[in-house]
Amino acid sequence: MALVRIAQARSRIDRGSRVRELVFGLQDALLATVGLVAGVDGATQQNSKVVIFAGLSHLVAGAVSMGAGEYLSSAAQRRVVAAATADARRIGEAEPYVAQEGVMEALQAEGLDRASAYRVVGLLSRSRGALSTMFQAAALGVSTEEGTASRREAISGALVMAGSFAFGAILPVLPYFFIHGIAALILSIAIACVAIFLVGAAIGRLSADNPLRAAAEFSAIALGAGGIGYAAGVIISALAGHTVPSGG
Repeated sequence: MALVRIAQARSRIDRGSRVRELVFGLQDALLATVGLVAGVDGATQQNSKVVIFAGLSHLVAGAVSMGAGEYLSSAAQRRVVAAATADARRIGEAEPYVAQEGVMEALQAEGLDRASAYRVVGLLSRSRGALSTMFQAAALGVSTEEGTASRREAISGALVMAGSFAFGAILPVLPYFFIHGIAALILSIAIACVAIFLVGAAIGRLSADNPLRAAAEFSAIALGAGGIGYAAGVIISALAGHTVPSGG
């Protein structure tokens, strides 16, 4: 029974890592795209075709960039952790007294008295592998599993990030395929706010925060991004003399 509960907990943690990528991709795409759409809409006096082209270009570029960034950061993390793990293993094998002292200090920092920490270290020292593993986890804060994450997991994370960004980026653009003018802008911002409200509520739930408060904060940011983007577009258009034709 205990093993089943441990397996369930590990499964939740694994799913949580994918949820982080999903939520981050959606959040970034929604906030960036609603500001872009509003800015282009204001700069072109509601030229829907330009808004669509700008939005789709942003979608492709952003999805590729986010996916590649997630993969590269994951690969870099694996290399760093693998190097730290190898260093910890070498220390544990070549200089066990250093590993012992490091584990003792970590255990004492967690509340064990020195005598109890010494007994625990004595038991761990019967196996160099156990001592090395505890040393890298307790003293260095390095998890062996972080360093052994497969390339398939990195690719999976990159695809989740890219897909969530693409989905979030297309939502504010959708109204411009069907309607034009200020109505398209209002509906675009409304769709983004609803999506961001749901994402904010999900983040609040995952982080044990108040879902409504988190959702309200995200929605306020979306409205602010849209307002700032639209105002910037209008100002830039006015300063440039506006040479882009308007209309759907």
